[in-house]
Amino acid sequence: MSSPENNQNELSGAEQKVNEYVERIDKGESMESVMQGLPSTFRDAIEKKLLAKEQQKDDGFEQKELAIIPPQYEGLDAESLDFIWDVKEYMDPEKTVQEKERKARAIAYLRKKEESTLSAQEDAEKIKKVLGISKMESLETKEGDAFSEFRMKNGETDAGFFWNEYRNNKAKELKNAGEFEWGKERIYFDVSIQDCEKLRDIAFTIASAKKIPIAFKYIDNEKTFPVHKDGKETRFVANFASSDDARKFYEALAQNAEYQTLVADRTLDYKGIRIDALAEYASGFREIKGALERIMSATATESGAYEYIAESGKKMVISKDSYEIFKGQYQKLQEAIAEEKKKWFLEKTQ
Repeated sequence: MSSPENNQNELSGAEQKVNEYVERIDKGESMESVMQGLPSTFRDAIEKKLLAKEQQKDDGFEQKELAIIPPQYEGLDAESLDFIWDVKEYMDPEKTVQEKERKARAIAYLRKKEESTLSAQEDAEKIKKVLGISKMESLETKEGDAFSEFRMKNGETDAGFFWNEYRNNKAKELKNAGEFEWGKERIYFDVSIQDCEKLRDIAFTIASAKKIPIAFKYIDNEKTFPVHKDGKETRFVANFASSDDARKFYEALAQNAEYQTLVADRTLDYKGIRIDALAEYASGFREIKGALERIMSATATESGAYEYIAESGKKMVISKDSYEIFKGQYQKLQEAIAEEKKKWFLEKTQ
């Protein structure tokens, strides 16, 4: 009769052998050849060990990938995350690249998870369900028209700040082809929160009739906490594939009778081009313009450096050479905005 010590030695030897087989399989040997001729107890132990190792890898990968998703965006699907997560143009180009890579990794991770989960399907809402059959028929569009069919999502970008998001299938097609970049070509609207759904319906109509790829979001008034509705919150923003499409959309919008009845209850500065009392076009230069303006307000110090106040309220100090570089960037940006204004024909009214 074997002693407990002998049983323990036998068990340790078996475990070592199992680990040896698992290591061989991990290194690329065929599982079938490694386990050939082994008793069922060994085969079961090896399979459980391999399964446990894979689970650890998956858990570690998931924790790592979740760490790169900002907390306010956790729980969103890949497409909603792509739509909502705007990467700022930082003054440090390397930081901008890092943040864009971080976003890309997070979206790739979520898409991989969604592809393997059949239940993770996007909720679709066709435009006719929103506008009604009679309005849909008046657009003279066909079933399956990529400009007329919209997908709808709800998302939360901050604790208690909710959005309703829409994009037509054409915008999605262009996004997949790398021809539609969220946040690059935008029109912000200073409509009252109560009028956001009216503007939504107008956007549906124009995008469908004029064949314009569009993706937009507006504040969900019922879900969003009152603390966020301080008058300075973004309420409605529409995204386009190009400035040409943005102007095409606005041209039709300005002629829309219902749009003309909407009244602005505020006017925010989006660092863009003010089109009318309700709308402001702000291309990708929005964030960088604000940063450059703060730097241009810097004052020279006795040491020859420059001091300015960052958006966070912190005092920043930069060298004279850096200040001159930023000054050149600011001048180029102003020139780009001036050229864009010509396209919008704003020089005629200013």
